[in-house]
Amino acid sequence: MREENKDTVDKIREEVEHLVFSRISNYLSFGPGGVVLKAAEDMTPEQLAAVAEVSETPAAGGGRNIKFKLYSKEKNLELLMKYYGLIVNRKEISSPDGVPPGYVNMKQIIKDIRKAQRPGTLWNEGPMLETGDLD
Repeated sequence: MREENKDTVDKIREEVEHLVFSRISNYLSFGPGGVVLKAAEDMTPEQLAAVAEVSETPAAGGGRNIKFKLYSKEKNLELLMKYYGLIVNRKEISSPDGVPPGYVNMKQIIKDIRKAQRPGTLWNEGPMLETGDLD
């Protein structure tokens, strides 16, 4: 399917990459003097594609409140990692009784430890060290 729609897939991948690799310094500067947004005209189309929201509202005392938000990097990074095969979705295979292979029932292990025949001994190991054994 990727090969049949290669141009579209490439555009999607590029768009996601723009979101993942966006940096806040591409959009604003901040410091002791406050926050200064860069003008949209000074940004590339790729930088603008990463902007999710910009809003300005009047604040008490004549000031203004500015809200600036980029699209989620985490979600888009996950999508990009899946595209490049760095994350693989795997289906869990269960045995006929519905328990996944390799499943360890921690409650049962704790019960087994508590029922150990000799104090200081676990069900799967020899006696534990006693005080003074390492002197």
